[in-house]
Amino acid sequence: MTMPPSQATDPTAPQRSILVVDDNAVNTLIASAMIKSLGHTATAVHDGESAVKAVIRERWSLVLMDLSMPGMDGLTATERIRSWEQHSGLGQRVPIIALTAHTSPNIRSVCMGCGMDYYLAKPLLETDLIQVITVFGEGRARTGEFAVGCLVDVATLRTLAGLPPGIAQDLARRFARDARIGLANLGDALAGVPDLDVMDSGIFLRGALAQVGAAQALEALDRILGLVAIGHEQKGRDLLEPLGLLIEDTIARVSSQIGATAG
Repeated sequence: MTMPPSQATDPTAPQRSILVVDDNAVNTLIASAMIKSLGHTATAVHDGESAVKAVIRERWSLVLMDLSMPGMDGLTATERIRSWEQHSGLGQRVPIIALTAHTSPNIRSVCMGCGMDYYLAKPLLETDLIQVITVFGEGRARTGEFAVGCLVDVATLRTLAGLPPGIAQDLARRFARDARIGLANLGDALAGVPDLDVMDSGIFLRGALAQVGAAQALEALDRILGLVAIGHEQKGRDLLEPLGLLIEDTIARVSSQIGATAG
């Protein structure tokens, strides 16, 4: 997402209306000042509920959304906005860019999973701001860029199908067993069962999923681990059932592909 420097300060570039959502007054002042210095308009609100109301009330070119706020956080606000857009019948989808100080490697999956279009690390840099305004600032979210992958990686399935039958079927059975054990352990860890660590359980499950290229299940697992890493354990628990369904679908796909009965 880079551009020639001349595009960053192009005086003929259209003016964008940008909503800044952050509970920290200093952060909103800095972001708003940057936006205005680039020739755009900025409006600041300080919590997720106000952000949802602002999006419903008027149309924005772009929303910069802090993740961690008291009351309604940025993840919940984004989910509410996407739900309203889906049911409003207006055919609009405002681009929402996360602003986060979290450094979890799974943060991208968390943001994209709740309906955000991109994320920027804090402190906000003007160069990053210029880029997201240029790429997303037309008021149309680029949903295709971050589409979730296929259920199972096609190349990996071909490799599995090419293994000797006995080896392939044994691998499918082991995958089914390990994936189910890993999911159960992850659920117990999230429920607070002693001697079970969420991240260790996630790593075990990730290894099982990776060996068959379970793309969608891996994406869902990364989102759960990312939510836990930033303190949203309940949101992570809420996603366990969808992850379980993806895992069962993956087991069935792998089994049918290589002719095993993964019970």
